[in-house]
Amino acid sequence: MKSSALFLSLVALFLNSCAQTDSISLECCYGDSISSLSIDFPENVETFGRSVSLEIRNVVSKMVDQGLDYSAKHDSMEINKSFIANWRAIYPQFAFTRAKEVNNPFAMDIEEFVAKYQMLTSIQIDYINKIVKTCSHSKSDKDLLECLIKINNEICSLVPEYEQERLLRIISVLFYGIQTIHELESEGIMLRTIYNYPELQSPRLKSPAENGNGTSNSYCRSFLSTVWTIAIGEPTPSGEIVASVITIVVAGILLYEVVTCNSQTLSEIDCIEKYNDCIEYYPEWARVNSGGMGYTMCSRCLEFCLAQKQWDCPRPI
Repeated sequence: MKSSALFLSLVALFLNSCAQTDSISLECCYGDSISSLSIDFPENVETFGRSVSLEIRNVVSKMVDQGLDYSAKHDSMEINKSFIANWRAIYPQFAFTRAKEVNNPFAMDIEEFVAKYQMLTSIQIDYINKIVKTCSHSKSDKDLLECLIKINNEICSLVPEYEQERLLRIISVLFYGIQTIHELESEGIMLRTIYNYPELQSPRLKSPAENGNGTSNSYCRSFLSTVWTIAIGEPTPSGEIVASVITIVVAGILLYEVVTCNSQTLSEIDCIEKYNDCIEYYPEWARVNSGGMGYTMCSRCLEFCLAQKQWDCPRPI
């Protein structure tokens, strides 16, 4: 129950505070391939991000070695429960001590979340929401990483130094985590599901490749829980045990969001919200005939979303 309440509160928090980020541009550019992109962080932030990415690799390797494969599971709840059970098996003592009373070991007590949220400054909240929106509205993982590089530079230039670390830690985890996911996929050892491997989907649910720049995970970029877990966590963990616990949690949440990336169906209101965002952030898709004769691409995507309960844009013409 607390897990559901936390998720709903995070979503509501994000939607209600989007207006705070209106003055922060989400415009991004394209550049080199994902593997060659680089970013600069303070040493402690760099260490944290790379530690999480290493933990992601460790968890995936262990799950693959055990022969775990989610591609045969077609029910979202089945995938969620299976992944959590498998993760608990890898970290039995940690999972037991953290969440023996709840179904999701990544859940945080709602009172704890609210208390820590109130400790954030307004500029931190603005940039946290900007990062969340950037994840949701990016066209590809390459696009997302380039956006994160720009946001990172902006934070270092404009945000007071004492407010930077939480924000830079979020970017560090997302940047190195996404790069690691792509490395794992290129090595052929990424966990497989019907959601992050389009070739496993039925023909009417398949989506086109992303200009050759992304891999099978390219359209799964909703990292709401990952971002907020880091945002409200301790900025500088002290002690090896505490640091390792935080690393395990963050790695588990990011991987959980990748594995279950498109497993949540969208309501009509969700689809309309996505359509409005499409028009606002992708003017080229809002042009007449961009989705075929007489259609905009945004309207094509809305049509698909209302039918399939998934937002997958752009659509093949």
